Amino acid sequence: KNKNLQAPMYFFICSLAISDMLGSLYKILENILIILRNMGYLKPRGSFETTADDIIDSLFVLSLLGSIFSLSVIAADRYITIFHALRYHSIVTMRRTVVVLTVIWTFCTGTGITMVIFSHHVPTVITFTSLFPLMLVFILCLYVHMFLLARSHT
Repeated sequence: KNKNLQAPMYFFICSLAISDMLGSLYKILENILIILRNMGYLKPRGSFETTADDIIDSLFVLSLLGSIFSLSVIAADRYITIFHALRYHSIVTMRRTVVVLTVIWTFCTGTGITMVIFSHHVPTVITFTSLFPLMLVFILCLYVHMFLLARSHT
């Protein structure tokens, strides 16, 4: 109901919170499966356990990617806020925010499923593994540039 909380920045923060909650859900589901298997209710590597494990692994990849991409978008939003303050509201519109978040979550979902299906292929693992350092370098570059601007103003 509060119009101040309907800014695009808060949608990006909400996206980060959702990815973190998915990460927590992943761990809860994994622990439940382990407990059920240890109590003898699930056969080791039975069809249900294998399917559930694949779904849980997809959820894990989805939450990791959702988190890193949400952090990247938050960094980009702050960068635009600092370096294009006068044009911020024309650059970061609600429509663009929805499009960016839709693209991010569609990509994360597709990648989560693809990673589980093709996890035994080396190029898939290398691509997935290299994505994290690249995104972290992107975030680091944005924050270093913002820091240098702030330091030059002091």
